[in-house]
Amino acid sequence: MKLSIVKVFQFLYHNFGPLIGFYLVNHFFGFKAGVIASILVVIWEFAWLKFRRKTKPTTFFYITSLMVIAFGIFDLTLQAPFFFKLEAFITNMCMAFFFGVSLFRDKSLVQEIAETQGRIDTDQTPDKHFFFRFYTSVWTVYFVAKAIIYLWINLNSSFEDAFFLRVAIGKGSFWAMMFFSVVIPKLVWRCLEFLKVFPSQRAKALTQPE
Repeated sequence: MKLSIVKVFQFLYHNFGPLIGFYLVNHFFGFKAGVIASILVVIWEFAWLKFRRKTKPTTFFYITSLMVIAFGIFDLTLQAPFFFKLEAFITNMCMAFFFGVSLFRDKSLVQEIAETQGRIDTDQTPDKHFFFRFYTSVWTVYFVAKAIIYLWINLNSSFEDAFFLRVAIGKGSFWAMMFFSVVIPKLVWRCLEFLKVFPSQRAKALTQPE
């Protein structure tokens, strides 16, 4: 369990480091300082992975980094905090798109992440595909719902109120999803088995004589 938690934190750092850097510096030193810090985190992380560890940065890292740099440059040339108003909505919709598109590939994104972390073996079964596609679908819906909520909050609240609500909702919902994805997947598997929704169970039901 301890090893899994460490790997989860490593995954978060290597993929969401720029966004984490923005929120931390923005909270203590202001908006523009947060934007500059997030861009510096992107440069540092890319250099560390590419030249020190000689590891190819993940697709997640490229996506979040591109959004941070693009919005950062845009915001530094404007007076209003445009990044804060739309960043959360666009980021979550991009994440939803990224998770959703993986449902049409051989392996869904959640399965790829689990295999990369070494939490599961790489054997392919229809039930395993179904299970991880279920989790990927849940994450897709989660990001879409969060994007809509964030957009409504940002357009109908002051900067301070919106920031507080986003932190509260974002942290609470994210850790609830992490608990759902990391701590209780075996329980979720048993629940799906009880509901007889796995492909092997449905195929068996179809072949049984009435």
